[in-house]
Amino acid sequence: GGDRSGQVASARQIPRRLRYSWPLAHPASESMVDRRHYSRKTAKLLCALDLYAGASFGGYTSNLSFDGAMMESSLGPGMPGPKVGELGVFTLNFRNSKGSASLKMPCRVAHVMASSFGLQLMSGGLNKLQREQLTELLDGLK
Repeated sequence: GGDRSGQVASARQIPRRLRYSWPLAHPASESMVDRRHYSRKTAKLLCALDLYAGASFGGYTSNLSFDGAMMESSLGPGMPGPKVGELGVFTLNFRNSKGSASLKMPCRVAHVMASSFGLQLMSGGLNKLQREQLTELLDGLK
């Protein structure tokens, strides 16, 4: 067995809890949106990144927008972080008017620093209720 980490996971390898029915690519209408269209808001929220390849990372956001997040994670020395371009599921845990809530959305690793990851959030895959939750969350941030 050689190193297969560079291969894209097939649907069979993706754990059922991470499988989503919507496509990971944005519809054509959304791809025209400037990447910085949504302003980033400073937010320290508990979050997790579960890559389809199998690795999971926990941490906090340092900023968040409708289409992106910067995630701070404590990687131990020598622990490999995610690779740019990897796909996975970003889970955001927060409190809203109804108490504790969480949102899961497909994402792509956009860049990786020592212990922080820039994530492109594919919020086009969220349903109406999830979009409203994310909007309410962002509207409540400075």
